[in-house]
Amino acid sequence: MIHLLNPKTIKLIPLNSFCKEKQISFSLSIWQITSLAGLMLLIPYIGWELFWYKKVGMAAIKPHTYAVGSVVFVWLFTIPLKFRGFIKKNLMIGIIYLILCLLIGEIHPFTLMPMYNKFVNYAYSFKVTDKEGKVIPVSSYYSTTCGSLAHKFYAIAQTFGINYGFDSETPQELQLIGKQLLKELQASRKTNPQADTIYLYLVNHSFENDSIVKTERLMYAAKVGQ
Repeated sequence: MIHLLNPKTIKLIPLNSFCKEKQISFSLSIWQITSLAGLMLLIPYIGWELFWYKKVGMAAIKPHTYAVGSVVFVWLFTIPLKFRGFIKKNLMIGIIYLILCLLIGEIHPFTLMPMYNKFVNYAYSFKVTDKEGKVIPVSSYYSTTCGSLAHKFYAIAQTFGINYGFDSETPQELQLIGKQLLKELQASRKTNPQADTIYLYLVNHSFENDSIVKTERLMYAAKVGQ
């Protein structure tokens, strides 16, 4: 005896039924937008100020530093209470932005500085040698770079009120700057170079008549470790 099985009924379900539409909406007030924009600017600015403070000390503190601090102080006292929770909630955005700034670093065009917006006909670099004129690699013996030496050179010159650039410094002015610069260099030494005395030279590169001209001037010399 044969029994016939009832065929199973299969119900086809449209694939788009599995995709539920979701709508996300949010709104920001003018205060929230300006606060977020301010934080996005303030966080990298603080990192930038700390970086230069570590490099050149109090010479990094400029009038704009006090101006920004005053604006932040006023903002903290005028912010409405209902927006404080909003700032705490979105603080992670600022932290992520700070991390990205630290990873990217100070690389043009992420840092807009007047010194990058114009071309001058001079470029300073520095050379350290022994008494025979053999070049001493700075990064091998000192915890600094030639780039840091350049920034410290400008900071020291500004401290002493010396006009710098275009190879216009007098020998006396170079000696004054070089003495302080070499002192800071030796304070950052990792190990002493194989020399009794080290000589710090200012090297100027300029463009004249379709050619690059290089001149070197001795700034200061000192015993190793002094």
